[in-house]
Amino acid sequence: MVDRFGREINYLRVSLTDHCNFRCIYCMPEDGAGFCSKEDTLSFDELRVVLEAAVTAGFTKFRLTGGEPLLAPRLLETISFLRGFKEVQDISLTTNGHLLAEKAQSLKKAGVNRINVSLDTLKPDRFQTIARRGDSTLVWKGIEASLGAGLDPVKINCVAMKGINDDEVVDFARLTLAHPLHVRFIELMPIAWNQDGVTFDDPLLKTGNGLISISRNKPGMLSAVEMKKLSITAAEIQQRIEDAFGPLLPASIPTNGPARTWQIAGSQGTIGFISQISNDLCADCNRLRLTTDGFLRPCLMSDGEADLRSMLRQGAGVRDIAESFRDVISVKPERHYLAEGQLPVTRTMSQIGG
Repeated sequence: MVDRFGREINYLRVSLTDHCNFRCIYCMPEDGAGFCSKEDTLSFDELRVVLEAAVTAGFTKFRLTGGEPLLAPRLLETISFLRGFKEVQDISLTTNGHLLAEKAQSLKKAGVNRINVSLDTLKPDRFQTIARRGDSTLVWKGIEASLGAGLDPVKINCVAMKGINDDEVVDFARLTLAHPLHVRFIELMPIAWNQDGVTFDDPLLKTGNGLISISRNKPGMLSAVEMKKLSITAAEIQQRIEDAFGPLLPASIPTNGPARTWQIAGSQGTIGFISQISNDLCADCNRLRLTTDGFLRPCLMSDGEADLRSMLRQGAGVRDIAESFRDVISVKPERHYLAEGQLPVTRTMSQIGG
């Protein structure tokens, strides 16, 4: 499947649930994001039709996301179902890692090839400030369990934020020296917006050491304007790492995805930079996104989606849904238009399955 700009589209990101056990400040308000009702969520049977249709249309790579996919019912059955198609080359999963230690072995057994763990800080107290839930010790145990289970590669996704966690980029990079881990620094993407008027009144409070602290007493999430203030470019992060370790060496790993990848000399792992804001990666985009409620999106950062759920409930079958995949590919935009001021305004990141 090739879109009108010559890109091969073979990768589907599937949001299995919009629920999450964290409330990360750039992703979800403290009191949640207006979760999808059970009635509006695709049933397991409906999801299987969509996944089979995706394979029929030509998708060979699948990433299971959320929300937090480890909270999704029938997760292992979904993985096994996908693994039953000989055309499927790769199944991956993105998780916050909090439940991963107890599930890593079963994920591998069901058919997951590789895993991405979202982790924005190595400091337990700061973890509570950013994620507002959970325990960073359990996340690290999940990373260790993934390595032990043979999931490969194991990537750590770190959203870098100026004055919040950017003082840790060298510490994250150092992980790749001692462990076969692949750290990915992701530029903060201003996809967030204020829901129902809920926002921080004064989210950025200076602490004694000059770092910025997020007020935990106010419900909400960072607005797009606030996110822009906290953004730090991949080039800045790379320079800090090279100041500490010397010039990075070009590197690559299988299923490298959108990251531009480097390596510290002598390291076991790699360091990647996902610079969607400062240096967009749209020219190489090969993916569509399926939301929990059955809508198919051609782009993370542009509105517009196809309602597969209604089609299914009106009797559409695998061939019909496969044709819808092709239709959505035909209208996939060439790039995002953030520089022109366009922002998606209908869903949060957790609802899209970013």
